[in-house]
Amino acid sequence: MVLEEKKSFCCSIVYHSLGPALLKTFALQVRNKIGKKPDVFKLAKDYYNSEYNAEVLISFQLAYANYFIEQTDEAKDAFNKARADLLFLLDATAEYVDSIANGDARIIKLAGFEPITIERNRKKAVRIRKKLST
Repeated sequence: MVLEEKKSFCCSIVYHSLGPALLKTFALQVRNKIGKKPDVFKLAKDYYNSEYNAEVLISFQLAYANYFIEQTDEAKDAFNKARADLLFLLDATAEYVDSIANGDARIIKLAGFEPITIERNRKKAVRIRKKLST
């Protein structure tokens, strides 16, 4: 009898390829879902009420609106920086969720992330990085 190996999941980084409106929605969804589950995510209250978290989200929204209206190089640079800051926050959050989930897809979903096998996520990360570098 061969035992089937249990698949281990992690948070997908597919949000790196989302457009601005969907990225904002995704970030708010993650913030709200984690904030509502303090029994699972011990840092939920701190995460939800974090000034840094709120600042990053607001900065992203303002930079996107400004770039959408002005279409200048300066506005584009500010938007790209705000986007990078938001992705950094989401990446750090995904790492935290992965540390709590310990491969459990249900916990990853509770936080608002898409569970994906670790191997698939690595391959997806390579494709996203290639796409962003061109």
